[in-house]
Order: sequence, then C-alpha cells, then structure tokens
Amino acid sequence: MELIALLIYFIGVALCIVVGAGGVALGQGYAGGVATDGSARQVIGQSPIRQALLIGCAFLESGCVFSLIITLMYLFSADAVTSSNVAMTLGVAALSMGVVAGVVGAVSGRVVAAAIGAMARQPHESSRILSLMMVAQILLEAPMVFMFIIAFLVKGWAVPTISLAKSIQLMGASAVFACGTIGPAIGQAMFCRAVSEAVGLNISLYSRIFSFSFIVQAMIETPIIFSLLVSLMMMFLEPQAGVSSVELVAMCIGVMGAVGFGSAGAAIGSGRAAAQAVVCMAREPEEATGVARLAIFCQAIIDTAVIYSLIISVLLIKKCM
Repeated sequence: MELIALLIYFIGVALCIVVGAGGVALGQGYAGGVATDGSARQVIGQSPIRQALLIGCAFLESGCVFSLIITLMYLFSADAVTSSNVAMTLGVAALSMGVVAGVVGAVSGRVVAAAIGAMARQPHESSRILSLMMVAQILLEAPMVFMFIIAFLVKGWAVPTISLAKSIQLMGASAVFACGTIGPAIGQAMFCRAVSEAVGLNISLYSRIFSFSFIVQAMIETPIIFSLLVSLMMMFLEPQAGVSSVELVAMCIGVMGAVGFGSAGAAIGSGRAAAQAVVCMAREPEEATGVARLAIFCQAIIDTAVIYSLIISVLLIKKCM
C-alpha cells in the first residue's frame, strides 16, 4: 500500500505540470498557426492580430502557472512521504489540477484562433473582436481558478493524521470537479469559437451577438457551478457513523459518473446548439431575434439534464454523509 500511495503521489504531481502545460502548449500552438496565416493574408491586420495573439497566449499561460504552483507546492510537501493517505490525496488532487488546466488550455486556443481569423476578415473592427475574445477567455478561466482553490484547500487538510475516510473524500472531490469541468469547457469553447466566426461574417450584428453570448455562456457555465457545489459538499461534510471506506469509494465513483457524464453531455450539446444558432444569426440577420429565442429555449431544456445529475449526486452523497 505504501508503494502504491507513493506512485500515485509522484505520478499525479508529475502529470499535473505535464498535462497542464501540454494542453496549454497545444492551444497556443494552434492559435499561433492561425495568427501567422491571418497575418500573411491580411497585411493591415498584422498589428491587431499580433496583439490578440499575445493577449490570448497570456490568458492561456495562466493554466501553466496554476499547474506549476500546485506541482511545486505538493512536490516540496514533507508530509507526503510520511503518510500513505496524504500521498494519495495530493497525487489525485494534483492530477485533477493538471487535467482541468490542460483541457481548458487546449480548447481556449481554438477560441483565440477563431478571434484572430475574424480579425483577418474584419481588420477595421479588431478592437471590438478583441474585447469579445477577452470576455470569452475570462469566463473560460473560471474552472482553473476553482480547481486551484480546491487543490489549495486539499493541501491544508492533507496532514499526517488524516484518516482514510477523509482522504477518500478529498480525492473524490478533486476528481469530481475535474470530470465536471471537461464537458462545459469544450461546450463553451465551441460556442465562443462560433461567436468569433459569426462576428467575422457579419460585424453589423456585433452588439446583438455580444449580449446573446453573455446569456449563453452563463447557461453553459451552470454545470461548472453545480460541480463546484458537489465537490465542496464532498469535502466539508462528515461521513455517517458506520460508513465503510468501500462505501465512500463507491459513492465517489457514482458522483463522478453522474456529474461528469451529466455535465459533459448537457454542456457540449448546449454549446453545439448555441454555436449553430449564432452562425445562423450572422447569415440571416433578419431572423436573429427568433433564432436567439429558440436557442435559449433549447438550452433551458438541455440544462434539465444537469439538474437531474445534480439531484442524483446529492442523494448519493446523503447516503454516506
């Protein structure tokens, strides 16, 4: 058991920076490739494209920074090598941080690339497109910030005297939030990419698309908030008397499945529907209002799947806590 715990710890800490930095590098590389292509095709847009690339890469780099901080914080934790429970807890939390940073970094690169492509088509409207990209990037950063807070809280609880039950709770909370953010990050990136493409096609609808994107992104963010609430419940609630470690592990796996699959399907489906809607708004501006209303109605129906997943997750937690 001691060897397995140490393996989980060192592999998790290593993968935190490997996965986080790898995902960010992929996103930055994709954005850089589109930027060079756009600069070659649109000479007058070279300066704003370069500015957008630098700002976008700066946002993307935050994933590397979060992963690096958690890696160093956990790596130089002296308690990790003295307790199997601490080692496993920190290993899973570190891996979760890397997964969130890597996924968000990879998909955010597509958003930056789409904004740069829109600038190449509409170089005189680059400042407004840049504002749209920055808002999208800020919202996409939310999962990494939440995961960083969770990882920081886990470090505070991971003391040599931690019980196996508490260790399972903390590992489950970290893994649940990581699984719950993958789908929303992908769905939000799909939509934000389509928003930039739509603005590039029809800049006259910028104001309407900008307001529509706020509503849509808030709805796609809903599964992330639910995942955070479930994760915090698992961290702070105490197990009921007589609950075994096996039952806690089974509960964590069940919640992970409910939150992960529930949020992934709903968020990706919602992002896909909204992405198609915003492109239709750009192509058929006279029908933009009706398309926007239909898209929001569709998203409201899709989000019921997240609510059902949340209910099941809470019931599973209450069975053991």
